[in-house]
Amino acid sequence: MKSNLQPLITPSLPMTAFIYVVFFGVWIGFYWLYDFPAEMKGFAGTFAESFLPSKSLIASLITFAIVVLNSMIIAQMNNRFAIIRTRTFMPPFIYLLLSVCWLPAYGNYVAALGSMFVLLGLYLSLGMYKDKNVEIAFLSFFFLALSSFLIHEFVILTLIFWIGFAILNSFSGRVFFASVFGFLAPWILFFAIHYYFFNQTFFIPQVQEFVLNFSLFGVDALILFIYVIILIFVLVVSLFQITANSRQDSIQTRNILNFFKLLIISLSLLLIFRNSGFISYLPLVAIVFSLITSYIFTLLKNTFNYIVFLVLCLSSFLIAFYLIIF
Repeated sequence: MKSNLQPLITPSLPMTAFIYVVFFGVWIGFYWLYDFPAEMKGFAGTFAESFLPSKSLIASLITFAIVVLNSMIIAQMNNRFAIIRTRTFMPPFIYLLLSVCWLPAYGNYVAALGSMFVLLGLYLSLGMYKDKNVEIAFLSFFFLALSSFLIHEFVILTLIFWIGFAILNSFSGRVFFASVFGFLAPWILFFAIHYYFFNQTFFIPQVQEFVLNFSLFGVDALILFIYVIILIFVLVVSLFQITANSRQDSIQTRNILNFFKLLIISLSLLLIFRNSGFISYLPLVAIVFSLITSYIFTLLKNTFNYIVFLVLCLSSFLIAFYLIIF
């Protein structure tokens, strides 16, 4: 079997526009067919749900607009930092594929926006390779704090980003304190406004509830379990091949990929132990998953990887139709 993913790796400008139009058409089609998008959760999600429900068309369009913006940031990030050693549209394509097919996250513009803030923080952090820039560290964690406003569980990513700074040889005492202040700044403002202007301390018991709230991962339907296994298989295959071919990458690329590995592990742990809010993690999971798996589909062109790519695409659309029908 001859594999040919080149039209997706380096599409022409008209082809790129066509891909976005097709995904938009699929998104709208799935929106009209799927009646059960999950309601947004958390403090920000509950407020947003009362203001603009996730089941509304406007919420779905806003979510898709954020998805498109995220895909462009992903493409720019790969082009700037040479994560996959060449210009490729594969990461945005896989991200769009997963975003379109993961129907429960439709209309969840809070989760999509939270993933965008993490992506912006990640983009800034990668620019700190061997550069202990305190301003960038402050901004990176400022975006991370904004994401944790929307998805509280993303607070755990502060530890992952600090380890990432060490992996990128950009960690120092000054960088650490700059990142701490960057993360605390919006939270202090948030708490101060609620305390001094509204005399509210509702967040204190919520902090205890948040820390102690655990729910293990579980899948009821067999078809969903099979799809999760397929995703894990694609991810493991990608990680194995990335590690096996790491000597062909620059040291900077290797360090960036190690950072991504750490991110996907942390998100996997969130999915396993904080499963009650798993839909809120899906947009960020799609981002990191696309960045990792695109490596083998772009650089390691062989029949096996071509089949893996087809299985990923086919299974994603099948799971979408399964959710619509059942």
